[in-house]
Amino acid sequence: MFTERSFDYETTGERNISCTLVATDNIHNSTANIVVHVQDINDNTPQFENSKYEMKINETVAIDTVLLTVSMYTTYIFNQN
Repeated sequence: MFTERSFDYETTGERNISCTLVATDNIHNSTANIVVHVQDINDNTPQFENSKYEMKINETVAIDTVLLTVSMYTTYIFNQN
């Protein structure tokens, strides 16, 4: 089984894909139902809270000193279904 196209949860709206698998040896046939659940993932680019960070440090700052802590976020909201 392989895909013939990509599955973009936001644009296609597809969440479940169903198909039937058929196997045969030219005498006997067997079928199985396959359900593929397309999961929504976070595909948005993370953003920093600020576009620029500046700071001044003393040249004698100790090794392993935390110089700056920044935060980032994403605008993604998981589907609550």
